[in-house]
Amino acid sequence: MHLYWVQPMKIAVQALKKGRLNLLSIDDLRNPFLRNGPMAQARQNTVSQDLYRTEMQSQYEALPSHIRGAISFDYFLDKSEPRRQEIEAIAFKNQSDGFPEDAVLYDIPKYQQLRILRLHSDICHLGIWQNQPKDSVAIQLNAEHSVFSSLKDNLSMLKPVSYGREKQTEATRDMLFPGVFCLPEELKYEQEWRLIKLARQQGDNPDELKFSKGLVEAVVMGPECELSLFGESWDWLKTDMRYKSVQRFSIRIDPYALELRKESY
Repeated sequence: MHLYWVQPMKIAVQALKKGRLNLLSIDDLRNPFLRNGPMAQARQNTVSQDLYRTEMQSQYEALPSHIRGAISFDYFLDKSEPRRQEIEAIAFKNQSDGFPEDAVLYDIPKYQQLRILRLHSDICHLGIWQNQPKDSVAIQLNAEHSVFSSLKDNLSMLKPVSYGREKQTEATRDMLFPGVFCLPEELKYEQEWRLIKLARQQGDNPDELKFSKGLVEAVVMGPECELSLFGESWDWLKTDMRYKSVQRFSIRIDPYALELRKESY
């Protein structure tokens, strides 16, 4: 099985020459769901009975003392029932965190400990390349390499992303950070896999992952990348002992259909 790291050519060349690639933080993903906002207004401004009573208690205690002494809280609560919708809206707005009471939220401080590598299992999809500069390339990685197969615990793992509408926030023994592996259905074409590790597990530099021998299998030029750049930017691969067996491919358009194909170059 192959996985692909898609990057602008300059970044890909630098990574191979250094022998390591950059990992991402949660902020680098630019995923508003993993930041818990900004959040849309709830579909209905409904609140729990407890929260409603808390708001009413606050309003009752704000009454002038001579009025508060003349009526009980229960009487005040009963007489306020016709204004319940208005009061619920106030209670909703006054929630300390600014979220609906039943909002599905991620534990952001925990997620900020993570470092992430984004990979794709299929790069013959136009959408992947449209979000990249024209000179972008894909570094083909061996998904069975020990760099990945050695991930045995639930704090570091390589898994495919699941796509749908449901926000999965509840951590389990086998999945402590489910939010990293959930994306909206419209991104399904990306066929993304993600490697996650805790920053403290990364050794000297928590933001990098070292290339090991046999991890890099090929370099794939993107569909709009000038093929002449292969010689200009990649000839050094032939003399670098780390990458002498690395193959070269390019993404080309099908002559008869709206399809992309990966072919040897």
